Amino acid sequence: MPPIFLPLARKHAGMDLLKYSARGAAGDLNWRTYVAVCLNARRVAVAELLLEGSQTPFSTYTGHSGAAWLHFLQQAPDDQRLTAKGDGLFDAVAGGHLALAETIARHTPSQHNPKFEYEEDYLYIRLVAEILLGVADAEALQDLLTEWENYLDGTPDFRFDFIALLLGEDLDELAEGLADACDAMRDWLDERVERNLLMAEDEATLCHISTEVLTWIFLAERRGITPDLDYPLAPSLARVRKAVTPPLDGWRTIADVFTSGE
Repeated sequence: MPPIFLPLARKHAGMDLLKYSARGAAGDLNWRTYVAVCLNARRVAVAELLLEGSQTPFSTYTGHSGAAWLHFLQQAPDDQRLTAKGDGLFDAVAGGHLALAETIARHTPSQHNPKFEYEEDYLYIRLVAEILLGVADAEALQDLLTEWENYLDGTPDFRFDFIALLLGEDLDELAEGLADACDAMRDWLDERVERNLLMAEDEATLCHISTEVLTWIFLAERRGITPDLDYPLAPSLARVRKAVTPPLDGWRTIADVFTSGE
C-alpha cells in the first residue's frame, strides 16, 4: 500500500480505537472487537512514541490494550475465547505492566479453539504465557514445545527457535538466538510490506516497533542474558523504564484527542 504520513496513521488508528472500544464498552464480546481494540491501541502507542519520543503515552496505550484483552478473556463466552490473537499480552509486557501481563497469562485459555486459531499460534502464545508466569515445570513446558514442533512438521518458524532457546540452558545461545529472532521478524515484516500485505497504518507504526519483540527481550533478560541496547523493532527508546498504568477500565473511555486537533 502507499506510504502514509505518521500523524495520519495515528489519527486513523485513534479513530478506530474509539469506535471499537465503544463497542466493547457497550457489551460486545466478539473476539474480533477486542483484537481491533488492541491492534489500534498498539498502533497509537507506537505512533506516539515515534512522534513525541516519550514513553508515557506508549505505556498508557499499551496498558489500555492489555486491560481490554484481559476484560475479554474474563467475560467472553467459551466459544469466543482464544489464545493465538492475544497480542494484548505482549502489549502489557512492553508497556511495563507486568502485574497486568501476569493476570492476562493466568486467564489465557489452556485449550486450543479450533474454530478461530491455528495450533501453532495457540501453542506459541500459550508458551509465552506459561514462561511469563513461571509456574509450569520444565517437563510440562517441553511437552508443549514438542507438540508445537510436531505441528510445524519441519516448517521453519523463528518464534519456535527462540522459545526453544528460552527453555534451554545455554545463555550464549539464547543471546544469539534473540538477535536472530529479531532479524527474522524484521525480514518477515519487510517481505509482507513488499507483497502489499500490510495496512498502511501498520507500515507506519508496527513495522518500526514491535511489542512482541520487546516481550522477547524482557523474557530473555529475565532468563539471565544481558541484552543489547538496541535491536531491530526494539530501540532503546521503546524499553519502558517506568510504567504509566491507566485504570483497568480506562480503555472504555479513551479521550478523543485524534479528531479534535489536540
